[in-house]
Amino acid sequence: MVLSSIKSLRNLSDELTSMLTRMDDLAKQLKEYEIVKAMPCVGETLRPLLIAEIGDITRFHSADSLIAYAGIDVPPYQSGQYDAKNRHITRKGSSELRKLVYQVVTMIYMLQPKYDTKVL
Repeated sequence: MVLSSIKSLRNLSDELTSMLTRMDDLAKQLKEYEIVKAMPCVGETLRPLLIAEIGDITRFHSADSLIAYAGIDVPPYQSGQYDAKNRHITRKGSSELRKLVYQVVTMIYMLQPKYDTKVL
């Protein structure tokens, strides 16, 4: 039973690798592929997922509209009588894109050189 489970997991892993390879091959045909490829910490796995989740980049008229689509924008400080003291991201938009951005930012943070904060 354990060997059967291991065999099933290996088959699933092989199928996932095959699907990601096919997705990357399809993504190579798009003009934004080279831009995403140049991004730090976006490898062969995240690259096609990021391109697929954003879709046609030309539908966003600015970087701010893409940020709003991802739901990582923050509300304004003031609106009428309301004065915000503690602002959080809106979380409106694509939760999948937010997860992908989180993965990329986490990898960038992990790969940054660590500085010694000890005072001599």
